[in-house]
Amino acid sequence: MNPLALLIFELMKWPGGFLNNNITNRHLWMLVILSLPPALLINLGLAPFSSDEPIRVTVAMEMILSGQYFFPTLAGLPYYNKLPLFNWIVAALFQLSGSWHEVIPRLYNVCVLLIYAGVIYLAFRKQLGKQVASLTALALVTTGDILFWDSLLGLIDITFSLLMFLMFMAIFAAASKPRPGVYYLAAYLLASLGFMMKGLPSVVFLGLTWIALAISIRSWKPLLRLNHLFGILVFLLILGAYALAYSRYNDPGMYLNVIWRESSQRTVVNHGWWNTFSHLFTFPFTIGYHFLPWTLWLVVFTLRSARQHVIKHAFLRFLLLTLGINIVLYWTSPEMHPRYLLMLLPLGLVLFMEPMLSLKPLSAPLLRFSLITGRVFSLMALLSIPSLYLYFIYYQDFTPSTWLFILLIPTLCLVFLFRQQDVYRTGILIALSVLVIRIAFNLTVLPQREMHNQDLVLKEAAEEIATTTLGKTLYLAWNTQIHELTLAYFTRERREILARHHPEHVPGTWYVSDAPMLEKMDRKRIPYEVKKTFPTRYYSKPVTLYLVQIQP
Repeated sequence: MNPLALLIFELMKWPGGFLNNNITNRHLWMLVILSLPPALLINLGLAPFSSDEPIRVTVAMEMILSGQYFFPTLAGLPYYNKLPLFNWIVAALFQLSGSWHEVIPRLYNVCVLLIYAGVIYLAFRKQLGKQVASLTALALVTTGDILFWDSLLGLIDITFSLLMFLMFMAIFAAASKPRPGVYYLAAYLLASLGFMMKGLPSVVFLGLTWIALAISIRSWKPLLRLNHLFGILVFLLILGAYALAYSRYNDPGMYLNVIWRESSQRTVVNHGWWNTFSHLFTFPFTIGYHFLPWTLWLVVFTLRSARQHVIKHAFLRFLLLTLGINIVLYWTSPEMHPRYLLMLLPLGLVLFMEPMLSLKPLSAPLLRFSLITGRVFSLMALLSIPSLYLYFIYYQDFTPSTWLFILLIPTLCLVFLFRQQDVYRTGILIALSVLVIRIAFNLTVLPQREMHNQDLVLKEAAEEIATTTLGKTLYLAWNTQIHELTLAYFTRERREILARHHPEHVPGTWYVSDAPMLEKMDRKRIPYEVKKTFPTRYYSKPVTLYLVQIQP
């Protein structure tokens, strides 16, 4: 070994005896619980609405303003891309809180994430033991993609994933618990709620998971029970009730057409063979990267005993088949985002977490690998604090909060807390290290990012124009290209729907328009006066919008 590396390793071991003998795993879990609120909440509402957030909140706000909860709209036009259950939740949050601030849907999402982790613990505890269940639940919260992206936004995916995970567990219980009819009904009820959020994926998950169950128990009886008929009836009653309510406003068939088109857009039909073929090779590496640090522990499957352990265990075999069959949908889909896989993530995590914690004795090289992995991430947590502070001061002209340095002492202790031969303790410490990095991220990257965030420019411009038009009759010119973020802040500030409308010669009426729509108004000889211009974008293309008033 390199002499310098050996010296560092020995220095890291020096205080380890004292700390390891006095700090138990219970103490470490207390540190995890204390670290979660600052990691998940600091500066949570700082950024403007992002990703799909503007669409979700605008649809919810328009429901509140119009009172039409069964007929979702966007800019006053029917919105078909998603069914309304998540929008109902967001609308309820806005109504209960009395605020339409960015933090409201994000705080809800954080709460659902923690509930999801709790459900994972309860689902796995009886089958696999407390250590496996608790570390899998903690790993879900501290995977890179969830901790540094999904938990920062108020998106639909964590709620949908919780419903689908509960459905997986209900399907397994239908074959392993007394009174299976209850679990059949629960599975179809959860699938119907999932359909009311994201449409067809929940139906596909339902069908493929029943097949996975039949293969895992080597029996087709669960697929032939009459309980399916009662479950299907519940599913159809829920969807039929909504379709009946929706038919009072619009044709439900149009909804189904768009939902089908949305699902088919992510297949080879829409992306071609070459993109699909290349995605087959990049997909495992993409997933491995996004769900670090825990995907590093996949090395346990280099052991034959680990592979045999999973296959022989009835519950793990069901999870393996459920994961393997359902993930094919995304492995063959070029238009895939990691957040689409969050319902399958706990299945994958527990498949390697269980042998890592249960196989005794674990091979010496694997033990060393887990220990080194933990120490690497604790060192990253320690180094992230001064490095982020110095980087932003000297290169970004931004001074982070001095609270950042309070993290230094507990993070330094993390480096020395690794007890050799204890994978469970190493896992807790890896999670703690990642949580410290997220806290440092909250205190440095998030506020600095907002200083140069182009979405903040769009937000401020929309809020300014919306404020100046309060009390005025304002429309969005029919084919105007506008970003949903701009639309969301117009709706929030004015507390009115910015509805699309064909320009007419009605003096005193105001329009938000882009240049092509102004040309159409010129051709129709509708006199107008440009009052202000402001920026938006259409996808990634910058667009200039015009606030105009129709003249006599």
